[in-house]
Parts: sequence; C-alpha cells; structure tokens
Amino acid sequence: MAVKNYTSLQVIEDTMLIEIDSNWTDELDRFMEQVEDFIDTYTGRNFVADEDYSDLLFDGDGEKEMIIPDCVDIESIIITEPVSGVESTYEWDDDYFLAYPASKTPKNSLEFRDTNSFDFAKGQQNVTISAKWGYSTAVPREIELAATILMAGVINYAYEHNSEVRSETIGNYSVTYQREEEWVKFKLAMQILDKYKKVSF
Repeated sequence: MAVKNYTSLQVIEDTMLIEIDSNWTDELDRFMEQVEDFIDTYTGRNFVADEDYSDLLFDGDGEKEMIIPDCVDIESIIITEPVSGVESTYEWDDDYFLAYPASKTPKNSLEFRDTNSFDFAKGQQNVTISAKWGYSTAVPREIELAATILMAGVINYAYEHNSEVRSETIGNYSVTYQREEEWVKFKLAMQILDKYKKVSF
C-alpha cells in the first residue's frame, strides 16, 4: 500500500499549528496510509483514480446497461460470448456506448447506444472493462479536509497528550482530540465521509 496524498504534511502542520519533526516521516506515512485506507473502506471509494488503464471483470446480464465502479475514463469493453467464446471489442472512440453521469465524473454506469443491438451478453466474468478506476483525478477538497482532521487526531494520540477530551478508533489506530472544538471537527469529518459513501444496490 502506498500513500495517495489525500492530505499533505504542510496542510497537516498548518491545520494543527505545529511543526512535525523531520525524523518522524516514516511514522507519518504509515499513519497516512491507514487513514486513507479507513476513508476508502468506510466510503467504498478510491478518491485518487489510477493514472493507467487497467482491466476489471464483470458478469454480463444480457442488458444494454451495466453499473460499474467509479472511474474517470474508459478505454474499451470486451464481451465474450459464453457459448461460442467469441470476443467482441468495443473501443470508446468508436462511439458504441455512453458513460453516465453524462456531464461529470466519476462515471458509474455504461449503456450501449439505442442505435445498435449490442448488449452485455449474459455470462460469468465475460465482460472486461478497461478504465482508469477511481473517483477523481485529484482528491476532492472535502476529502482532503476529512483526511487532515483524522490525521490530526492520530498525531495527537501518538504524542500521548494527557489533556484529551474524546478518543475514537478508526481502522487500526486511535484518534484523540484535546478540545471540544476539535471533537466537533472530527464529527464534521465523519459527516463528510457519510456524504461520499457509495450506495450499494
């Protein structure tokens, strides 16, 4: 697992009004990975999309439309007929299908155009979609804020402040907030993450 930079050392220091020792870099990266993993797991999303295209397999359902994970760009669809094994490749540039929502990212559904008879042939793991998977090309500002607040809590806990007013566990780590207004910020961070939670059908 690598740091995705949902927030940064500079933003954390500016928010906490402290200067973090340069010898603490490894610990900070480890905390950052855990906070980012918590955010991704809690929301069911990846907020910084892949830079390269990669393939994911899906079950075809015989319909013209398919719900997919968040992505910012789609390269192609390959559909394998379950009985014959024949592969059909549809390139994005060939205008065979549309991605929704139409005017923004992330895209989370595909639909073949009404002008053709193509569909996602019914089968198991017979649809391969190549895309840049993830929610956004750059982390949303609200997610940066949430990550910064959570990192501040983790750092407070690591420094073992004795003046804590509230503590909470996130993932494998605990967060600590020293003043009531910091605890209010923690609740704000969780409200932000609730807003970004992926709805499962």
